Amino acid sequence: MNRPSIAKSLSSERLQSDHKRLELLFDSLSVLASLGDWRVCNAIWVAFSDEVEAHMRLEEEELLPTFA
Repeated sequence: MNRPSIAKSLSSERLQSDHKRLELLFDSLSVLASLGDWRVCNAIWVAFSDEVEAHMRLEEEELLPTFA
C-alpha cells in the first residue's frame, strides 16, 4: 500500500469518525448555549476542545506527512 493509500485509509476510518463525534459535540454546545445552560456547556466545551486538539495532532502527525 502506498503512502497516499495509507492516508486515505486512515482518513476514511478514524478521521471521519472523529469528524462526526466533533460535529455532535458542537451541536450539543450550540443547543446548550442557546438554552443558557452554561455549567453543562462549559463541561462539553472542555471535552470538545480536547477532542479537536487530539484530532488535529493526529492529522498533523499521521496524515499530513504522507503528502510531504
